[in-house]
Amino acid sequence: MAHSAEEEVARDFICFGDPDCTVVVVDATCLERNLNLVLQTTEITARTVVCVNLMDEADKKGIRLDLHALSGLLGVPVIPCAAREGRGLDALMEAVVSVADGKHICTPPPIRYIREIEQAAAGIEALLPDGCALNRRWLALRLLENDPSFLQSLHANAPIAFPQDGLAAAREKLGAAGIGNDALRDRLVSGLVLHAEEIACDVVQEQPDAARARDRKIDRILTSRCTGIPIMLLLLAGVFFLTITGANYPSDMLSKLLFSLDAPFTTALQAIHAPVWLQSLLVEGIWRVLAWAISTVCIARYSFPAANCRRIWLAPFPLIKMGK
Repeated sequence: MAHSAEEEVARDFICFGDPDCTVVVVDATCLERNLNLVLQTTEITARTVVCVNLMDEADKKGIRLDLHALSGLLGVPVIPCAAREGRGLDALMEAVVSVADGKHICTPPPIRYIREIEQAAAGIEALLPDGCALNRRWLALRLLENDPSFLQSLHANAPIAFPQDGLAAAREKLGAAGIGNDALRDRLVSGLVLHAEEIACDVVQEQPDAARARDRKIDRILTSRCTGIPIMLLLLAGVFFLTITGANYPSDMLSKLLFSLDAPFTTALQAIHAPVWLQSLLVEGIWRVLAWAISTVCIARYSFPAANCRRIWLAPFPLIKMGK
């Protein structure tokens, strides 16, 4: 169910690019939300490997995952990884090769939707021609959904002759049951979300720890109706103070330090008998511009009086400031 050009490209490649294997990377700390993408992928192609990344972060947060049960429920290999530490990457590549070579046969179970949608999809599936490269059930659901971007990609990459009369009749039956185009898409999304929730409930176990309890206490304070707004106002006041006044002090110190190097640079250039034009270019041009840029852009050198606003806006452009 693509919602952007990037998702359409990914969907079209999985559908029409004949991939040997599709790897879906999910976040171990929020598995339920990521399972939505996994289920959409396994509906298209069975040759899928799920990489559960950030296992180290899950351990820190007290989240325990039954990956063996997850693999059984999804019908595809599930590999735990901590990519930042390099853990699990070899096992992931072995699983990819095994699926791509056909040594591991993936059998993801179909997602069940409400009875009216299942009947309409079964009717469309029976009308599809033999030799269809795409998953027939998934294709029937997409035809019922009538997604313009997918239909355009289908006609461009794998034109399929399907009876328009049967498709129109199936949509009419759904409409009679109170399931129009928008409602159909909502029901399809609901089916995915509920299935993901069921799987997550079976495989995810969160163990409360001291850090999590502390975070909950902080959240209660920061999001409370009584304390949340005052804290927000104090934080904004602090940000404004740092932006308007507080940043001037380190900025002035940095500016004085950088500009104090003018004399040593000039002395060094004179010692090697550098031409006057080269001294001016290196010291008054390149070095002073660099010093201005560092002291104004990086630490917001200027204060914020109303009469001096033009200097504020020109601060990121030291060459313009020099020519004012």
